[in-house]
Amino acid sequence: MKKIVMIDPSETFIKFVSRTLTRMGYEVFHACDLESGFYVIEETKPSLVLAETNVPNCKGAELCEILCSDPRTSTIPIVIVTTDGNEQSLEQAKKAGCSDYLTKPLTVSDIHLMLQRNLPFVVKRQMLRLDIEVDTIIRIKDQTFETRTKTLSEGGLLVQIDHPAMHTGSQVEISLLLSPSATPLELTGEVIYLLGPTATCSARDVGIKFSDISKKSSERLRNFIEQAASGEAGSTL
Repeated sequence: MKKIVMIDPSETFIKFVSRTLTRMGYEVFHACDLESGFYVIEETKPSLVLAETNVPNCKGAELCEILCSDPRTSTIPIVIVTTDGNEQSLEQAKKAGCSDYLTKPLTVSDIHLMLQRNLPFVVKRQMLRLDIEVDTIIRIKDQTFETRTKTLSEGGLLVQIDHPAMHTGSQVEISLLLSPSATPLELTGEVIYLLGPTATCSARDVGIKFSDISKKSSERLRNFIEQAASGEAGSTL
């Protein structure tokens, strides 16, 4: 699991971004000032540092220069977050060596795209994927399985199913229960990979890619995923 360190004095902002990153599958550590930030970085060896420019006793471009020149952080992507989005501040951050520059307020999409730009991935994901459990019904031929997602994105999902007839290429029907009070989201999909079983679990991980998803269904799923990542509807900080 990739680790991310946040350096930011705002507990509210840290809570929002930490929750979002955790649901994206990252381990998050945080500090409120530069001194404690360096301590956390040394202890955790993160893949990325997300730092607010205005931390106690250190402001603006000075923070960028310190993080990018210090041996403890010089090889780690440093992403600066600020409420000041003017061109001069952006240019100063670039000259100091920062990898990226974000302006508050941030959305879930901003965070996802920043990670795609700054972290190495075997496959770059255009769609946000969450580690989230959603009640799901999978139907294949005359069989029906009640399960829960392990991961979910606009493009597909991962579930656990104990069914020997399930194989790569199987066509399935899917009902996603996004909310107890809402109509299930009805989709179709294709099994694209199977993992398992293991010595401790007879069920297999089943990766399913959605097929022929309508624009309306895609928008509904995207809205659900973004709200789930942020923890509440329409949340930006």
